Amino acid sequence: MEVLHNDFDRGSFRPNTDATLLRHIVVVMRPTTGFSTDTDLITPSTTLDAAQVIFLRHPQTMTWCWKLWNDPRIAHAETIDQLTATWLYHVGEPFEEDGTSRVAFGNTDVLTALEANPATACVALTRFINRSISVISAGSKHLPPAVLGVIYEAVSACATYLLTEGENGGSLITELCASFGQLFLHLRQGPVTTITKDVILEGLSAVRTDTLRTAMEKLLGCQSELKLKLEDSKFLKLSRENDFQFHPLSY
Repeated sequence: MEVLHNDFDRGSFRPNTDATLLRHIVVVMRPTTGFSTDTDLITPSTTLDAAQVIFLRHPQTMTWCWKLWNDPRIAHAETIDQLTATWLYHVGEPFEEDGTSRVAFGNTDVLTALEANPATACVALTRFINRSISVISAGSKHLPPAVLGVIYEAVSACATYLLTEGENGGSLITELCASFGQLFLHLRQGPVTTITKDVILEGLSAVRTDTLRTAMEKLLGCQSELKLKLEDSKFLKLSRENDFQFHPLSY
């Protein structure tokens, strides 16, 4: 009975403890300004002080944050999206504007975090991608290179997840495929976005046909505007048998 009582006490204080920890993260990562818009939440902090470097470079930081604040309904959980953006920016190699120095699926730190808890990481990164889609669809067509770079990193990590788990299907795979489809259609043409779209295609090519069809039907059912864009898009086409046909990328 004593053990049960102690467990109850710890559980009853957890929401307050989690909220306090999240406030501390905000103080460390954004000590002078808050997050007033969705654009702020996908924009990485490009310069870091000593405390921020220590916090972000710990190998378990992001895995722990993604697992603890994995529900967007938690108050201020959106803070983790900005933390994700900053982490992706600094663990990745410098992203030149022409995109020529980037190698797909190559960053070791990102892949290590993904391997620690693949599903949790993929949920968090999909949430970040969805927030990016929201920003772009709201009219922010010309995103700065730093934001495009972290979107690429998030897409690359999720595509790696699809390459290893895509054959298994499931709701997470379907949600991710739908997000990939939306992002593909919303991204403007450019050196960095072209590479990002290539990675999206690479990930989608590993997904089962029935899962992909479900994801695309979900996508088409959400917004008629996206349906029109999809019909004109070159990244996939419907055959006469209503099967999705992907064309291999040429490198």
